[in-house]
Amino acid sequence: HTMMSQMDGVVSVSDLINRAIKWGHKAIAITDHNGIQTFPKAMKFKDKIKILYGVELSMIDDDIDLVIRPDDSVLLDNTYVVFDFETTGFNAGGGDSIIEVGAVKICNGEVISSFDRLINPGKKLEDHIVRLTHITDEMLSDCPDEETVIKEFIEWTGDLPMVAHNAKFDASFLVMAYQKYNLGEFTNPLLDTLQLSRAIDTDYSRHSLSALVKRYDIEFDEEGHHRADYDALATAKIFHQMLVKLKSRKIEKMSDIDLLVSRDEIHKFGEMFHINILVKNGVGLKNLFKILSYASTKYLYKTPRILRSEIEKHREGLLLSSGCANSEIFRLARSKSEEEVGNLMNFYDFIEVQPPEVYSYLIDLSDFNSKDEVIDNINKIIKVAKDRNKLVVATGDVHHLDRSDKIYREIIVNQKVPGGGRHPLNRRDIKSIPSMHFRTTSEMLSDFSFLGDYAKEIVVTNTNKVADMISDFEIIPDTHGIPFSPKFENSDKIITDICYEKATSIYGDPLPSNVKERLDSELNGIINGGFDSIYLISQKLVEKSNKDGYVVGSRGSVGSSFVATMLGISEVNPLPAHYVCP
Repeated sequence: HTMMSQMDGVVSVSDLINRAIKWGHKAIAITDHNGIQTFPKAMKFKDKIKILYGVELSMIDDDIDLVIRPDDSVLLDNTYVVFDFETTGFNAGGGDSIIEVGAVKICNGEVISSFDRLINPGKKLEDHIVRLTHITDEMLSDCPDEETVIKEFIEWTGDLPMVAHNAKFDASFLVMAYQKYNLGEFTNPLLDTLQLSRAIDTDYSRHSLSALVKRYDIEFDEEGHHRADYDALATAKIFHQMLVKLKSRKIEKMSDIDLLVSRDEIHKFGEMFHINILVKNGVGLKNLFKILSYASTKYLYKTPRILRSEIEKHREGLLLSSGCANSEIFRLARSKSEEEVGNLMNFYDFIEVQPPEVYSYLIDLSDFNSKDEVIDNINKIIKVAKDRNKLVVATGDVHHLDRSDKIYREIIVNQKVPGGGRHPLNRRDIKSIPSMHFRTTSEMLSDFSFLGDYAKEIVVTNTNKVADMISDFEIIPDTHGIPFSPKFENSDKIITDICYEKATSIYGDPLPSNVKERLDSELNGIINGGFDSIYLISQKLVEKSNKDGYVVGSRGSVGSSFVATMLGISEVNPLPAHYVCP
């Protein structure tokens, strides 16, 4: 990532490429966030090193999980199990487990039954989990194990629809328990109050449990927050009020909930994952332009974003990579089974992993408890990728040139982001942002030494394989001095006819010689230079704007162009001052 990764990268593309050339690399990939402004400058180095042109975008699934496995039951007539788990950590697929189950059964807003159990995880709790949940090792010492409690919970729940706030998290632990203890398959309908809130209350930006209890005027003591029984009861009260809102909007059946979000609004919902896209050839370049254009216009919402289906539709000539710590592969590997992670990998052409240090801030955020857990997640990703015959590539996720340059990125990270908000690394929990410098081959091999001989394969062999998949193509074609303008059929004749029609309406037919000479001279220069389509585009834009009631002013050299005046682009007549006799 270069300086063109707004408020994030702090290295110039020239310095980055020159360093790669100095080190003897044969290729370098440039993948800035949401933009490709570096392409023209990078292109100037094409005779010295192979440039792999790309972009990093935020991808959103076309499917929104407001409700999973819905049925046709009437919403307000149902009995629901509203539940919440407290856990040893946030990594369901990496060894963390449930330490408390809190749940209530509700029908028509009334609590008809409750379930509250503490679980002994068989290991000491991390300090940050104790601080978060107020659950201690002493409280769990005489409690039953996870298998015993989950079996009781499943029996108590039956086949009732289930509800949770940020349901994907809690469901990931429940699904993992089903798998660990051979309990069959989790098939209950599942509703998520977090996603429902985003769909129902679109005018609000915050949808946390703390925000919702205030919005729905529900008594809530923050001291009790992050205890499963307390959070489950609060979620149940919120959910009932949501059902009442849904009925007022004519959403009465569970299967109708997806109607809350129209196809045109789908990009505003759901979880965003980062994806890296590299261009293989000229066809891919055009498809990248389309994808980036859609992300920055049609699907722009707070930040550029793109639907998975649009990437799939335009993926010819492109290589799709799983990306960084914010990719769906790295994030979901923590909570998904190997089979589920493998299914997600099918979408990608190759899988990225990065040095453990690059992920270190996730330990501060309690996504992982230790560096060992980070390494376990990397190992899991590699294992699944190997099983699926997916190429694994070690990348640096470079944001600054040298380790000592990290301070400049820290300054950028701690600035206010244009348009509001803050950088994801600008969090009080994060003690120090990781160094994401341009690592040498030796550094990369050292970072992945825990992989043994396989480190060289992902650091050296496979990165070269990716470079070899990409052909040589022109970013900006050499037109030998002729402008690379868009082509419009008969654009030369069209602008000539418009100019002469306008000129004769003012100055008469035949035109005075000095007017005709000026017009012909300019038209010859414009048409022979290949600019006639550019002038026609401007004419159409101004004409359309004026018809819609917008006054358009011209700028730049157009003020001295008589052709521009005759086309209606400019109101400035550049001829020597004169009167027109009626």
